[in-house]
Amino acid sequence: MKQFEVTFSVYRQYEPGKATIGSSLTSGLKTTIQANNMGQARAMIEAQYGKNCSVHGIRPL
Repeated sequence: MKQFEVTFSVYRQYEPGKATIGSSLTSGLKTTIQANNMGQARAMIEAQYGKNCSVHGIRPL
């Protein structure tokens, strides 16, 4: 397997009834993932964070 650096953002919506109501965007996140190819690396991030995730870049290490 190869290693890839993935840059992404995660958008979170706070649950109703909590002290803070609204939403939050965490951008500029980076992680290193072992995968067979770039498509699999993207799919792994999207599977972890679901529809609240936006992948900005993937590069091999």
